[in-house]
Amino acid sequence: MDLFLHIGLEIHCELKTKTKMFSSGPIDYHASPNTRVQPFDVAFPGTLPTINQRAVELALRACDVLGCTIDPDLRFDRKHYFYPDLPKGYQITQAFHPLGRNGSLMIEDQKILIERVHLEEDTAKLVHKKGCTSIDLNRCGIPLIEIVTQPVITSVDAACSFMEEILRLVTYLEISEGKMEKGQVRCDVNLSLSKDPLTLGTKVEIKNLNSISHMREALHYEVARQKEQIMHHQTIEPQTRRYDEKEKKTFFLRTKQRKVDYRYMPDPNLPWIRLSKEWIQEVLLHRPSTYQELYQRMTLKHGLSEHQAYDLLKQKELVDLYFQITEYTKQFSMVANWLCVDVRSWSKSHEGPILIKPEEIAFMVNEIDQTIPYAKAREILKRGLQGKPIQAEWENYQKMQFSSQDLDRLIHQVLAQNPKSVHDYLKGKDRALAYLVGQCMKLSKGNIDPQKAKELLKENIDHLERSAMDEEE
Repeated sequence: MDLFLHIGLEIHCELKTKTKMFSSGPIDYHASPNTRVQPFDVAFPGTLPTINQRAVELALRACDVLGCTIDPDLRFDRKHYFYPDLPKGYQITQAFHPLGRNGSLMIEDQKILIERVHLEEDTAKLVHKKGCTSIDLNRCGIPLIEIVTQPVITSVDAACSFMEEILRLVTYLEISEGKMEKGQVRCDVNLSLSKDPLTLGTKVEIKNLNSISHMREALHYEVARQKEQIMHHQTIEPQTRRYDEKEKKTFFLRTKQRKVDYRYMPDPNLPWIRLSKEWIQEVLLHRPSTYQELYQRMTLKHGLSEHQAYDLLKQKELVDLYFQITEYTKQFSMVANWLCVDVRSWSKSHEGPILIKPEEIAFMVNEIDQTIPYAKAREILKRGLQGKPIQAEWENYQKMQFSSQDLDRLIHQVLAQNPKSVHDYLKGKDRALAYLVGQCMKLSKGNIDPQKAKELLKENIDHLERSAMDEEE
């Protein structure tokens, strides 16, 4: 039996603002619970909301890049429901007048239709431990955008690819930090199976998926579960389910047999604001570059390979650092390699920002093959990542450099101490020369260029061989 899959996504994305959506409460993801709360966040009587202008600007960026028609009339509604994570008893959202409508995004040659993008406030966070539930109100009121697709996604891979694309877009446009593992982006999935590609089946919702891998696993499990029920002529019930990452299964939460009456109403404390066309254009004019635009710049202007550009674009912090460094050097490919290998490796094992200065990395890149060999430069870079000043490390290296006379003495010493390796090299064993280079590096404590040592060894061995031949004659 052929069954057709229909998937729609509701993506909740916390915006990258300093304060909350309708209060001056600061946003700090590392703060202790319930320490970043203002009176309005917890519905103290007499407190009034004010609209966060920065949140509106960031939401406009999202609408623009997703090709939505922007509604210049900024209006908010109250969505009433009673739950411990909602102190006011209602959520301020845009139920009837979303900021953006009718957008789209191309994924795997399929146009994914976006129904709406709207602004709202986040709820508090419920923490479940040892049979008890606590409430952290720090998250209450953080500005969100909700991106709602139409149920036109037809495969698990396409749904995950869409989610990955949204994460890239919001991260590079600095709309959000986009870290699902920190709860900054959460996804609800609606899916159904039907015998007709043009008709939806019974909708089942999976709530609060917080990673791409969990999303993929939950969808595969749920599709298999529903197919099994259909094959056994069982009725699919409209449900809300949750995904358990340990069991790798979805579990029943509640039925969806009736439409919830949220008693929507316009928020009487928030004015209806008309956004001028000029102001909207000004906001969109100064948005950051998308990752597609950065890719074009890297490959066409800087000459990076497709592989280098894509590898670098996996991590926005590295991309930002790349463009800062290349203000001081034109060695684009080498900078990209250092960032993708050395700096990325370091950042994976260390928390916190990369403190090394862009001009210091550029300095080392420019000095390679002029005053310092490549391997030694990478070694100094690693010390810089550990907090040591790169300029001072380079100066110390220069002080330890061998003079030409010292280098000649070192070469003669290595040759004199390793006659067998010299003999083996003369017999055509190239590995013997590599061993001699290693001995030079050992005696110099890594303070000579291995390529230079290799050239001098070959010159001296050739000289010894000619001298021996002359004596025989």
